[in-house]
Amino acid sequence: MKHRLKEIRKDLGLTQTQLAEMCGSSLQMIQYIENGQRQLTPKWMEKIESALGVEPWMLWVDPKTTVDEKDREILSRYRALPDNLRAAVDAILFGEQKDVAK
Repeated sequence: MKHRLKEIRKDLGLTQTQLAEMCGSSLQMIQYIENGQRQLTPKWMEKIESALGVEPWMLWVDPKTTVDEKDREILSRYRALPDNLRAAVDAILFGEQKDVAK
């Protein structure tokens, strides 16, 4: 599934350089993420959603479509997980190799 980072950034009138500064990152990393050369991981989603003031689902779902109640419930339950369980879910979903404490 393709994310909408570039579209959202442009809609907000931001350059890649401005977004990089807002995220505390390099221009190159923002370019890699927008072009699909780097994965939009949960860590990056948090940085970007904070910088842009958007909800995480907005990076993936066109706001013209609806997010159903089940999707909202999944997001709510994910956010309520302790850090170690969120890391485990992230590893499953995004293939990240992390040390997950039990």
